[in-house]
Amino acid sequence: MRQHRKTILLARTAVMTLALLTCLTGVGAYLAFQQRNEAQAQRQVADEQRSTAEARATHIQQQLAKFYVEQGRQALIAEHPMQAAVYLSTAYQLGEVGPILRLLLAQAMPPIDAQRLSVESTDLAGGPAAFSPDGTRIVLVSADHTAHMWDTAHWRRLSAFSGHTNVIQSVQFSADGTRLITGSHDGTAKVWEVATGHLLYSLDNHPSPVEAAFSRDSTRIVTTVHDTQRARLVAQVWNAATGHLLSSTPIDVARGPRP
Repeated sequence: MRQHRKTILLARTAVMTLALLTCLTGVGAYLAFQQRNEAQAQRQVADEQRSTAEARATHIQQQLAKFYVEQGRQALIAEHPMQAAVYLSTAYQLGEVGPILRLLLAQAMPPIDAQRLSVESTDLAGGPAAFSPDGTRIVLVSADHTAHMWDTAHWRRLSAFSGHTNVIQSVQFSADGTRLITGSHDGTAKVWEVATGHLLYSLDNHPSPVEAAFSRDSTRIVTTVHDTQRARLVAQVWNAATGHLLSSTPIDVARGPRP
């Protein structure tokens, strides 16, 4: 009798354990199913968001390409083929390939080829270059340490700024376009009168190659030289009207400016 009851109890326990395992398995399967559905829904939302973003980016790119095509057309009308070529090339890089773009490029390229031949004949050094504020002139550097100014509309050389004895490594126009500053490996920065090409003054005695630039309002000039022995940069600020030194600040490459 006792053995029979024990057998019944074991059977009931087994049944309850099996039922519990079945229930747990069902719950696990349901949770896994829910997780798969949620993950799939999240992937679908992400795909839709990505598609929307890509479509928006494509639309913006197309509109930007059309804008550059129009800018190129306007530049051609104004007889500025170089500027037109820049705009039209940008439009092409953005994916614009229509017949209008091809026609405009065909109109812009012959003058560009003629200008390129003219420039190549001047033995340019391939160094720094600078546009005037109004974009009508550009200064390029030749191998004989001379800066040459060109008319960007017809690519005619207007004047030359000669006086450096080593490589010119920086050029910049003043904000009003009346002055030009050049910095050179000869340890000098020179300020020139654009209209005449005359040297206004020279900032001399720098110990190493000089880079020079006007401030935004062109009332100040900053020159920078690298002190390689002390691993620092020295920035000097000058009065742009007189060429007088206003301040000199050593800048530790690792720590920043010193007081």
